[in-house]
Amino acid sequence: MPRAPGDKDEAWLKGDRAWFVEHPRRRFRVRDAAPDEFSPSTPPALLRDMADVRAAGRRVVIVVEQIRPGVRSRRPFLLGPLIEIEGLTEAGILRLFPDVADPPELVRRVRECLERDAPT
Repeated sequence: MPRAPGDKDEAWLKGDRAWFVEHPRRRFRVRDAAPDEFSPSTPPALLRDMADVRAAGRRVVIVVEQIRPGVRSRRPFLLGPLIEIEGLTEAGILRLFPDVADPPELVRRVRECLERDAPT
């Protein structure tokens, strides 16, 4: 599982923040997973599986969803070696990762709270 950032200076966190500033109309970003992006609570079997996947030539990517400026969720996915992620459009991301269109319950709750508390 991607971990919650503890140190606001982590490169992957800064990279996501900067990317969404440069692409304000985008909701999703796909990028390779950073080595330190997974939490200590990530099951060891999953970490071993990811190492095996990388050794087999596949890659672990993160789909970052900006729920609103400054609020993002991150979900890991596995991809084959021939799938190119650079330059994917929103439609391309949704075709490649259809699960992001139906977010987990936690993301739904965060969205609802943000919408409810948004200034009108």
